[in-house]
Amino acid sequence: MLTDTPPASANQEAAAKARHRARGGYARIRRHGMLEALAVVVMLAAAAAVRLALAARGWPGVNSDESIMGLMTDDVLWHGAHPVFFYGQHYMGALQSYEAIPVFLALGATDFALRATTTLQFILFLAALYGFARAIYSPLVALGTLALLVFGSQDMLFGDVHAGIGAQDTWLFGTLLLWFVVLRLRRPQHRITKLALNVGIGLAAGLGLWADFLIVPYLCAAGLALLVEARRWARRRSPQQSRRSLMGQALLVVAPAGIVLVPFLIETVTSRGATFIEVLAAAGAAGAADGSGHLHVLNTLLSIPKQMADVLLVSLPHVLGSGQVCRGCVVWPAPSGSVALADVLRLVLLSLPFSLAALACGLVAAIPLARDVRQARRQAKGKSTPLLPSINGSDVAPFDPRWWGRAMLVIGGGLTILAFALSNSSYQYALSSSRYLTGIYLCAPLFAAPLVRSSAQVWRWLRAQMRRSSVLPRPGLLAFLASGLLLAALAVNVSGSEAILRQAYTASIPTGDAQTLAFLEAHGATRFYTSYWACYRLAFESQEQISCALITGKSIFDTDGGRIPAYLTQVAAAPHPAYVFDTATTDYDPGWPRQVSQEIASGNPQFADYQTARIATFIIFYYAGP
Repeated sequence: MLTDTPPASANQEAAAKARHRARGGYARIRRHGMLEALAVVVMLAAAAAVRLALAARGWPGVNSDESIMGLMTDDVLWHGAHPVFFYGQHYMGALQSYEAIPVFLALGATDFALRATTTLQFILFLAALYGFARAIYSPLVALGTLALLVFGSQDMLFGDVHAGIGAQDTWLFGTLLLWFVVLRLRRPQHRITKLALNVGIGLAAGLGLWADFLIVPYLCAAGLALLVEARRWARRRSPQQSRRSLMGQALLVVAPAGIVLVPFLIETVTSRGATFIEVLAAAGAAGAADGSGHLHVLNTLLSIPKQMADVLLVSLPHVLGSGQVCRGCVVWPAPSGSVALADVLRLVLLSLPFSLAALACGLVAAIPLARDVRQARRQAKGKSTPLLPSINGSDVAPFDPRWWGRAMLVIGGGLTILAFALSNSSYQYALSSSRYLTGIYLCAPLFAAPLVRSSAQVWRWLRAQMRRSSVLPRPGLLAFLASGLLLAALAVNVSGSEAILRQAYTASIPTGDAQTLAFLEAHGATRFYTSYWACYRLAFESQEQISCALITGKSIFDTDGGRIPAYLTQVAAAPHPAYVFDTATTDYDPGWPRQVSQEIASGNPQFADYQTARIATFIIFYYAGP
C-alpha cells in the first residue's frame, strides 16, 4: 500500500543507531566509573573504620618505641625541638613526628592520636597504590589490590598501625615515587605537568629516604627506569639537545630531593657517618659470628640455606599474615636453638604456601619482562624481529610506561627480599626483624593481577554457562586454583579482622597504666627507675608528667639515660627516686624487686622509709617518709 510519507534513508537509520550506541556506551562507562569510585570509597572507609575502632579500644597497646615518636611530636610542638632522626638512633628519620602534628593538635597527645596518624598514612598509601595499580594494570586489578589490603590478620593489622618503624612512610612515598615515574615516562606534553612530576619524583624519593632506608630497593628500580628511558630518548635527538634537556630534568628531580635531605645530610656529617654505620649494624652480615664478632667463611656458607629457610618459613609468611592460620606455629630457632621435627613440618605445611604463592605471582610478572629484555638485546644485535606484546606473552608493549611500572615492582620486591635474606637479621631474628620486609606491600598489584585475571576468566565462563547465551572455552585448572586462592585470601583477611575486633570489644580495656600513673602522682613518685618497655610508654601516657631512667643490667644501680638522656638527669637529681617494674614486659628481671627489698631490709639509708605497692602488673617501691 502506498503512503504519502517517504521512508527514512538507510544512512539516517544507521546514524541514529550509532548515536544510540554511543549514548548507551557513554552511559555504561559513566555507570561503571561511578561504581568503581563507590567501591574505592567503601573499601578505604572500611580500612579506616577497622583500624580506628581497634585504636578506640586500645589495640594494639602503644609500646615504648611508638611512645618515643609521640614524645618527639610533643617536643616539636611545645619545646621547640627539631629532631632529624628517631631519638637514640640515626638510621630512621623523624618524619612521622612532624606528620603527627596536625592530628595531635586536633585530638591531643594520646595513644589514639598516634594510631589515627598511622591510620591516615595507611589510607593515603592505599589510595596511592590503587592509582598506581590502575595505571599499570586495570581498574579491576586495582580494586583487587585494595581488597587484599583492606582487612588483615593480627600480624598485618599490627604492622599497618605500628608507629615508629618507618613502614607507613616507606609504603606511601615508595608508591608515589613509582606512580610519578610511570606518569613521567608517558611524556606528557604540558610543561607544567612535566615540572610537577619531576619535582614530585624528587620529593617522594627524598622524603622516603629520610623516613627509612627500606625504600632503597624501589629507589634503585625507579632510577633504572628513568636512566634507561632517558638513554633511549636521547638517541632520537642531537647530542647537544639531549644533554641539555637531560641535565635540566635531572636537576628538577635531584634538587627537591636534596633540599628535603639537607637536615639528614648535615646530621650524618656531624655524627661522622653514624647513619650508615647503624644501618649496616642493623642489617648485619650473612652468617653467624663468634664471641669476638668475627665471621667465619664456613659459617657464612652454611648459614645461607638456613637464612633462606628463615625467609620462606617465618619472615615472609609473617609479613603476609600467616599468623592467622598458624598462630601456634613454633618460631624458627635461632642459631643455637632446637625444635621438634613435628613442629617444623607443621610450620612448613601452614606457612610455606604463603611464600610460594607470593613468589609464584611475582614470577608470573617477571618472566614476560625477562623475555622482553632478552629479545631487546637480541634485536640490538640484529638477531631478532621487533618486539611485539603478543610474542612475549604480555598485555603491554615492551618498555612502555606500564611495562616499566611492573618491572619496578619486580625489581624492588626482589631486591627487598634478597637484601633481607643476605642479612644477619634474617638468621638470628627471623620473626622480630620481619619488619624489614614490609616494603613487599608495594608489590601487592603483582600478587593481585594473576589472581584477579583468573577469577574474572572463571566468572565470565560461569556467567556464560548460567545464561547459555554464548560458548566460552572452559578455563584451565590454574585459573580455578587462582580463583580459589583469591577467595581464600579474602576470607582469611576478613575473618582475621573480625576476630581481632571481636576480641578487642569483648575484652576489658587495660587500666593498669592509668592506675599506676595516678598512684605515682598521688605519692610524689614521678621520678623513678624502670625498664625500657615501661619507661617511655608511661612518659607518653602521662604527657611527660613523669621522668624515668633505665635499669640496664642485673643490678638496679646499673642505670642509663636511654633515648632521652635528660630523663636520667632529672631522676638522679630526685632525693628519693622510686622504682617501678612492669612484670608483663619482656625486659623485666625478677631479680630487681628482690634486690630493692633486700636493700630496704638491710637498712640502707638510701632506701629508708620506702614502701611497696602492687597495682595491676606493676610492682612499685616508693618513698613514704615525712
